[in-house]
Amino acid sequence: MSKQSLPDLEALEALAAVSERGSFTAAARALGLSKVALSRRVVALEEALGDRLLVRTTRSVHLTPAGEIAVTLGAGVLEQARELVRAVSDANRDPTGQLRIVTTPLMHDIVLEPVVIPFVKRYPKVTVVLEVHSDPLASGLERYDLALLVGPPRGSSLGSLLLGRSRLGCFASADYLDKHGALTSPGELAAHRLIAVGGGQPAWDFTRGERALSVPVRPRLTVATHELALRAAAKGAGIARLPLFLVARAPAGSALVRVLEGWTLPEVPAYAIFPSRERPPPHVRAFLDLLKERLRPGRKRA
Repeated sequence: MSKQSLPDLEALEALAAVSERGSFTAAARALGLSKVALSRRVVALEEALGDRLLVRTTRSVHLTPAGEIAVTLGAGVLEQARELVRAVSDANRDPTGQLRIVTTPLMHDIVLEPVVIPFVKRYPKVTVVLEVHSDPLASGLERYDLALLVGPPRGSSLGSLLLGRSRLGCFASADYLDKHGALTSPGELAAHRLIAVGGGQPAWDFTRGERALSVPVRPRLTVATHELALRAAAKGAGIARLPLFLVARAPAGSALVRVLEGWTLPEVPAYAIFPSRERPPPHVRAFLDLLKERLRPGRKRA
């Protein structure tokens, strides 16, 4: 069996241009070629693929079934080729430009020393603007390259990088527990003031050994972030489910008492969020690489 030759990228580009513009004249003009050169590329592609790709008349040109397949699959090949060129080009030059990051106060403290400061030293041609917001995604990411936050990303059009996971615990202030009583079982939560983060939390899940409980909750207070929930709990507003690492690091965490400590709760992730699922620019990728290096994806935090 003879080895079939691979199609030429410029020939694929020529076929795509003819298909998009509906004529050889317009396609040749768009690619900066003569009609003869364009036609030769299409003929070479037909010979390489062993099938007719276009039906040409004096008035029109349209794709054959084989041509439809070639254009559809060829579009992916061309995009991968362009991505290859961009990636190699990026690898051969130092990242430059301004990197705008928005994060929560706690995540700011977590990444500033181990990630942001080393990044500034490693990439002197990149300037970094690090802003703090209680809810980094509240106003969208149009002004930023990255958002760093605790909890799952919101929005299917956003790209994301998992930075790590933390166990959850239930916490309240000592004053709140003095007034409303301590808890011995998750089922007692229904009688307490609960603080939820975001929407869509109809139940809190608990496990102890082989025993599992799903407790329906009706929060008295719902806030946008875990940090706001922590501050509300520290002020005596009720009981909140909080990441253990957040309670350990936040100044207000010292005012909290853990309840139902014998029960295990799910984990909460920390993410880097960027505006598009497309390949980020070099200076953003460089920062993401350093995040992965210093914080290690999948690493659990106390």
